[in-house]
Amino acid sequence: MEIKPIYGGIRLSYETPDCSLPVTMDTYSTCGFQCHYCFAWMEKATNPSVRNRQRKGDFITKINFDRVKKMFLGLAKDQQGKKFYEVFIKNRKVVQWGGLNEPFDNIEANEGESLKLVKFFKEINYPIRICTKGAKVLMKPEYIEAFKGSTNFVMMWTIITTDDEMAKKIEVGAPVSSERFKAMKIYHELGIPQIIRIRPFLQGLTSECWEDLIKKAKECGAEAISTEWLCIQRMAGVEVRERYEKLSKILGYDIFEYYRKFSASAISYMRLNPKIKE
Repeated sequence: MEIKPIYGGIRLSYETPDCSLPVTMDTYSTCGFQCHYCFAWMEKATNPSVRNRQRKGDFITKINFDRVKKMFLGLAKDQQGKKFYEVFIKNRKVVQWGGLNEPFDNIEANEGESLKLVKFFKEINYPIRICTKGAKVLMKPEYIEAFKGSTNFVMMWTIITTDDEMAKKIEVGAPVSSERFKAMKIYHELGIPQIIRIRPFLQGLTSECWEDLIKKAKECGAEAISTEWLCIQRMAGVEVRERYEKLSKILGYDIFEYYRKFSASAISYMRLNPKIKE
């Protein structure tokens, strides 16, 4: 199947008012991993037009590499490209790469579009923070070589458990935790700053191993932590509720009811109350 280069890819996050990195970028319009907790998948599942395209299987597109180059070099002709350059790129604002979708998944393994972008951003030394689980792709020699000698990247690895078997069940299709730790260490040794992203923090899973998780990350070169507890959509549709049910079976408790009972606000987007988090 031909993947057309028509995906917008670069955009402002809808969390711009309280986000320190408002410019976010994705290489592909979807993710090759199927993590049961994925907020991006759940957002798309509530959008009828996106959901219908997902069912048809014709929803995968990729970023236009030439357009990205022109935008970052200040050569874009379109209004959006010009604005992004003037406001953000010219001022070297850090770009978050991997906002809604994984840049180094099995789609990337076939397409190689992210590899081209790595080489370009390294060449212009543009500051990029990468959010990833894509250890298998990133441990390929050509990717390690592409990153070697770079000074413009920071890598943030999403890891929520030290238990590989649980990771397989919840983060379907993604490399297991031990593979991500291995990749983190490799890239730390290349001199690239590493962050562990413990998101989402899951009660009954992350709560059982968070200390070991942090210690292991430090051993592999992590210098910082990002964390956030899982949030639940109270008004979830059938497909989203099915994801919650799968997660509940794996974790051993009704996650929807747990959040309904212990959330600070149970009206729409349910977040656990501060006492539970403490």
